[in-house]
Amino acid sequence: MTDRRRAPGIPSAAENVTSIEGEEIMRRNTIFLVEKNVEYMEEFCRFFEEDYDILYSSDGEEALEVYAENNTGIQLIVLDDNVCE
Repeated sequence: MTDRRRAPGIPSAAENVTSIEGEEIMRRNTIFLVEKNVEYMEEFCRFFEEDYDILYSSDGEEALEVYAENNTGIQLIVLDDNVCE
């Protein structure tokens, strides 16, 4: 099953963590995009996916779930304020 909340080709949070001398660190910064417009979401992912891991959601309820599961690994949240009801 594909995780719809993660941009295609992006590793899971567990795959994105490495350990140096017993200390876990993130390998890349993660952006969390909350956006209803699919075209904008796809363009955003294409533009940033080379340098950042991207999590995404298209609705407010799902966004809360994604954030709860990944909040320690997210460095930036880009939020379309029209998504939240």
